[in-house]
Parts: sequence; C-alpha cells; structure tokens
Amino acid sequence: MWNGITIGYSSADETINFGTRAVAIGDSRIFETTTLATIKRTCDEKCVSKEDLKISAMCTHDLMYISGGRSFTSFNTSVTEINQTFGFPNEIVDAKISDDGRYLIVLLYDWTIYCCSFTNPRILFIKRVSKNPRCLPSEMESPVGLFFSHKENHFYITVITSSGFINKFICANVMELMEKSVLDNDLKNIENLITLKTFDIHENVKTVCGMYDNILIAGDSICLYEGENMRSKEFLFPDNCKIKKLVFTQDKSFIICLTDSKTMLLVCAFSFLPVKEWNKVPISDFTVIEEMGITSVLLLTDEIQPSLMLVSMPDFSVTFKLPTSSLTYLIDYPSTSDGLLYLEAHGDEDINTLHVKLISEGQPDLRLARMLRRGKYDEARNFAAAFNLDPETVYKEQVKGLMGKLDVWQPGNKGIQETFDEMMDYLNKIKVND
Repeated sequence: MWNGITIGYSSADETINFGTRAVAIGDSRIFETTTLATIKRTCDEKCVSKEDLKISAMCTHDLMYISGGRSFTSFNTSVTEINQTFGFPNEIVDAKISDDGRYLIVLLYDWTIYCCSFTNPRILFIKRVSKNPRCLPSEMESPVGLFFSHKENHFYITVITSSGFINKFICANVMELMEKSVLDNDLKNIENLITLKTFDIHENVKTVCGMYDNILIAGDSICLYEGENMRSKEFLFPDNCKIKKLVFTQDKSFIICLTDSKTMLLVCAFSFLPVKEWNKVPISDFTVIEEMGITSVLLLTDEIQPSLMLVSMPDFSVTFKLPTSSLTYLIDYPSTSDGLLYLEAHGDEDINTLHVKLISEGQPDLRLARMLRRGKYDEARNFAAAFNLDPETVYKEQVKGLMGKLDVWQPGNKGIQETFDEMMDYLNKIKVND
C-alpha cells in the first residue's frame, strides 16, 4: 500500500524542499518543479519496473487519489495526511469515484467489482463480472474499464470487457444498501439489491471513456454507443493506426487520442472526422487540463530523456517542456491552485517511493536570487535580460564575491590585480542614486 508519508512541503516556504528542481522558460514565463511529499510503499511485494507498479491517480478540488497494485488511497491535496486506504485481494484495473466523493467502485483483474463507502469506511458489496459466453478461453478476454454514477438514490455501474461484453449493475435503493451494510456484515444478504444486465456489442475494445450516459469505445475504430447496441457514430482509423487512450474535452467538442504509434490525434466529436495529427515528439501518456474555458494537454514524452510538455488545444502550441524521470506518472485532473501535480517513482532494486511533484509558474526574481546564491553569474545575467530584471542586482552580487577574493587573509595573491580590475568594471556599471 502507498500510505507512508515521510515529508510534507508548503509552497509558501521554499527552504523545505528536497531533490533537484527542473526549470523551463517558455513564452516569457518561468516554470519549475517542486517536490511536495514522498509516499512510501509499505507492503513486502517488490516492484522492479514501471509496469509492475500499475499506478494511476486523480485529483478533485480537495483530495488526491492514488491507485497502485492492490490498494486505493486518498490524501489531502497538500499530501500531508491520509484520508482513507482500501486494500483488495487482486490488482486494480480501474477505479471510479462518485461525484459527491462518498463512494468508490473498483474493478479488479480477478473479474470482481468492489463498492466502498468513504463515510464510515467499509465495503458495501462485491459482485462478479460476467465474461462473454461467445469467447473461448484461448481468446484471453480481459476487463478494460468501468463507469460509475450515483443519481437519485441509484448506483449505475457499467463494466466493459475487451470482447465488447457489457455488464450493467444497478442498485435501485442506495439508502437501503447503506442501512443493510451497517446492520449485517454478511455481504451475501444484500445481493438482491443489485441487479445485473449484460449485452454484447461485438467490438474489440482497447480503451473506453464516457460522454454523458453514452460510451465511447476505441478498438478497430472509435464508436459511440447510445444505450444498448445503438451504434450511432463511428470513426475508422487510417491503416495501422490504433488508439491507446482517448478523452473528451470538457465542452465535448473534441476527442483527444493517443495512438499506438505514439502520436496525438484530434477528432471532432460531432462529425467524428480527424482534425489534426501531432507527431513532433513521441508521446507515452497525456492528461487533459480545463481552466476557465481553455483546454490544454499535459504530455509525457517517450524520449531518451523523458519530458513533460504543456500544449494548448487545438493548435498544439508548446507552453513549456520540463525534463523528468522515466518513472513518471500523470494525474487525471492535475490542476490545483498552486500548479499541476504529477508523480515520480524512485528506487533501485525495489521501486518503493513516490514523489508527489508540482509544476508551478515561478517568480523570476526568486529564481534569479537562487542563481546568485550559487554564484552562477553568467547564467544570472542572461536570465535577468530575458525577464527584464535589473542587471545591477547581478553586478552587486558579483562585486561582493570579488571583494571576498581580495581579502588580505586569503592564501596567495595570484590574480589580485585582475580580480580588482574586474570588480571595478562591475562597480562602474552600478548607478549611484542621489
């Protein structure tokens, strides 16, 4: 379980930080990373690769959720405390939270779903997902994803498999379910409150996403299903193009897709026609950011030196590009009041630590001060010029540094004249105020 917080960090106090900062300069602004906290994995099971971890995460306005392996944990967004942790008997395929933040549905690789309550934390029910009867065991059918909504005292849960088999679970009385789960610990006694309906859409499904009450499916094509077996729209891919991930923009005008060939594909959600393919850099993952009606996409590149790139939609104009680790994970809905969150895993023989990191728009004057404290004067002069900062700030610090070299107690006297001349040169560049 990822539940051992070792360090919390306040963005108001820059001195409590650890690890190296990544810095990028873009469109007259500066962006830098800060490590908010580290989270330790407390189980004995070893992880040696990114694939072993199976990390996914998302944020709401006040909580961050991390799903990893067999556990699901909620934190406050400053990652200083754990709100709740649930452990499961198998690895998590997908997890969804109700809009009110009170309920969690988890789909496991063993073909079960767990319904959990965050209020009075407990498991409300466990249900088995039905496999497609037309599939042979050799076809290796697998659960792909789920949708969950809580409306008017009802739970609506939809699970989709790789063969296009759909399980729809409905709980018609959530209040009764809650009452019975408190009074009776035997989960079998509440099974009659959950109904199941299945149907087959005969699609090879790679990934899914939701659009209101409809299902968007990507396999050999992108298909929109409205209700049972109603295939209303379809986008056939070009040859050898397969979709790995797709997301609707908030205004439902575009479908943003990641292809198996590591390119980004923009599809019109109304006509289902491709608008643009972006292939400037190979991409391994992305997450969509919606703020004040503006859509941006945070991209994780698949390069020798991976980077995080923020690009605008629909023109794919790059705002910044920051270097990152090969063990980086993006967070769904990553935007907070302080910046954009993401995760970096760390470890040698066992990857057992997550760094929760923040990309924020930095203050150029603070960045300049850090350069000067480290004696990076040439870099500081260029930086000051780029951001229209007072160059005299750099000259004054250089004079202080050179004066230290002229100290009579300094061993040796080599280069004293050169040092003095350099110091006078910078002094002459400093204007004297009347």
